[in-house]
Amino acid sequence: MACLDVAAKERLAALCQLEKIPVLWDEPMKNHTSFKIGGPAAALCAPKDRQQLRELGNGGEIIYLTTSSDYAIDSYSVRAFFYLLKPIQKERLFEVLDAAVEKLNHRRQKAIVVTTRDGPRRLLLDQILYVERVGRCLRYYCAGGNVNSMSLRVTFRTAVEPLLSDPRFFQCGSSFAFNLQHVAGVKGQEVLLDNGCAVAVPRASVPALKHAWGNFWLEESRQAGGFQKGVRR
Repeated sequence: MACLDVAAKERLAALCQLEKIPVLWDEPMKNHTSFKIGGPAAALCAPKDRQQLRELGNGGEIIYLTTSSDYAIDSYSVRAFFYLLKPIQKERLFEVLDAAVEKLNHRRQKAIVVTTRDGPRRLLLDQILYVERVGRCLRYYCAGGNVNSMSLRVTFRTAVEPLLSDPRFFQCGSSFAFNLQHVAGVKGQEVLLDNGCAVAVPRASVPALKHAWGNFWLEESRQAGGFQKGVRR
């Protein structure tokens, strides 16, 4: 790997392009980001970058490399894929990286096609933060910008059914469908997204959303726990 010391904004901009690879958070690193130039297999992320990556909408898999279990709660808050305690066996690290890449590849393969005024648009489910009914169309709020559909001729539920068939999505009320992967929390009537945005939703829909969000991450934790047992020496 090659080290690259750049300004904070440039460093984060570079890291936001790393959703195709796992991001390693290494405890000793202080103020720089390292990555292999030319088709990286993994990236090393400085401590102050990990939460900002989530706030900027990066959905890559974060892997903690540390000598202490003190960062366990912190790793949960940024939805880390794995937590490795040093010293780390090379074979085990490679197994974790392979599993992270497999998960990323699987997520990136899922997409929907939305009919817009400019023609069909293919949207990756991983990039959709949430969907809202605005007037007579659907507005898809994505990591790369918003996309409006053509006028609806069916109910909202029917229109978002392709999303709801994926366990990451949950319908909230009669006008919203959230990608739970991008939900950072729920405060009052606001859904807090991992890019820093807050979306107001109907009060009556909040309990069901909280329940679905909790179950989603519990299932994610169970799957990660099963993987850990599989690679444990």
